[in-house]
Amino acid sequence: MTQELTWEVPPPNGAFTGEVYGDGSGLWGRDQYTRRCGWSIVQGIMSSDAESFDITGALLGPLPGFIQDVPAAESFAFLMALKHALPPITFVTDCQFVVDCFDGGPEVSAMGVHKYAKIWRAIWVKLEDFGKDYVTVIKVPAHTSKRAVYEGRISARHRLGNAEADTRAKEGAHEHAHDPGLLQEIQDTELLVQDVARLLVGTTICLGGCDSTPRPPGRAHGTARVRSARRSRKGSRHSIVPLGTRFICKQCFRISGQVVSIERRTRCTPPPLPAHRLWEAGDVLFCVECGARAHASTRQLRKPCQGLSTATRANLQRLKRGQGLRGAGCEPSCPRPWHVRPARRTVQCAPDGDPAPDLGQEHSERMSTLALDIAALAAAHRESSEGRTVESPVVERRH
Repeated sequence: MTQELTWEVPPPNGAFTGEVYGDGSGLWGRDQYTRRCGWSIVQGIMSSDAESFDITGALLGPLPGFIQDVPAAESFAFLMALKHALPPITFVTDCQFVVDCFDGGPEVSAMGVHKYAKIWRAIWVKLEDFGKDYVTVIKVPAHTSKRAVYEGRISARHRLGNAEADTRAKEGAHEHAHDPGLLQEIQDTELLVQDVARLLVGTTICLGGCDSTPRPPGRAHGTARVRSARRSRKGSRHSIVPLGTRFICKQCFRISGQVVSIERRTRCTPPPLPAHRLWEAGDVLFCVECGARAHASTRQLRKPCQGLSTATRANLQRLKRGQGLRGAGCEPSCPRPWHVRPARRTVQCAPDGDPAPDLGQEHSERMSTLALDIAALAAAHRESSEGRTVESPVVERRH
């Protein structure tokens, strides 16, 4: 297999030895057709103040081959560590898969039925040259914080070394040839398809009614009720997506610079209806119906959409033109639809079993709004394919 290597910091003696940190990482989604992976090997020493990790050797590169999976990148990092090291070597990884394959021997990882047998056959050839007794593989937790060090779950040296390896593995993935515009278009299309599917399901439920006949008691029914009660006590799980340089929950609009800060909230509660029709511009979200704007705080978006008023009309027109967005991590001409998962709602049934009429109306309004967004994106894609300059595809709704 073709190997592309980048020596960011060559080791002092030309080869790694002792304790080295390896990692693999994947970028650009979970789809096997768009995902690209990279790997890295890092060696270093702790600084005198024990607060930083001084790099003495760093090697990185993209994962070769058609299979672009993170376990394959982790295994390839182990192979590169063996090819560019002198015994003895201690390989520190955050991937349990690598540890299991190493402990299981060739009978587990080099058989023809193994998905990454080609990589592990090369690994076992190098281990025979090395001598397995001179190679040690250690598993450490991934993406930890200083709190994990204080609790004794990981040492400060291993935490910093693993973080440096993870950063360089992402740099290795960036060395793959890729088209950012095409990747963004694929991601927008996937989100649009998901939103259409959810709205179709919700509309079908409203138009078809719901079965109010009680189910016969049984073990399965009781188990489902217990699971439902547990889920209600735990609360809904957040659906976190990136927004510019920050992260936001698509359901409750909690925003933060770190994913863990959002996940620590005990409950994800969608805002009340009517919902906002949101567009994004860099790190900014704004509603094209009422002009509510959110950047560092999304307090306005967690309130019902109030519709267009005289006070917000001028501000909304400026946002649609991309004005007033400088300093928020975006360009003036980049507003576009932001596809939000519909809020989770319980179907309200009348005594005769028919659904409440207002819920069907809400879904009809959502379908109309989504149709406008689809038309705007289709027009923008058509103009870009013809080579013309594309302006912000904001569609103004007529009231």
